[in-house]
Formats: sequence, structure tokens, C-alpha cells
Amino acid sequence: MTNPKLTITSEDLNLLAERAGLKLLPTELEQLRRVYPTLERMKALVRKPPSYNSNLAHVFEMAKREVGE
Repeated sequence: MTNPKLTITSEDLNLLAERAGLKLLPTELEQLRRVYPTLERMKALVRKPPSYNSNLAHVFEMAKREVGE
């Protein structure tokens, strides 16, 4: 996957939300924009073929640094 920045502008995120039929408040869009890099990393992991040592597919744990603790 070639995505060096893992960021999204508010305008682009708003466009994606509209295309998906979502009506989000500005505060909700900002929250999604902040977690967008984590969602992109998670998406890359989900699309990767599993190996013998892979974590369970239904488990996703965010690192403490990503949650703000």
C-alpha cells in the first residue's frame, strides 16, 4: 500500500461522508479526521492475508498513545 501521509482534509472527509449518505456534525467530522490515520492502518491490516501468527480478526486494540492516555 502506498499511502505516505495517512491524513485527510476536512473537505475530503466531508465529501466521503456525503457519498456514503452520512449527515455528520462538524464536531463528528473533526473526530473522524483525527482518527483517520488509525482507520487507514487498520484497513491495511484487514486487507493483508493472515499468517499463522496473526491476531484474531475480530480484535483491534489501539495503542495507548493513539487513545491519548
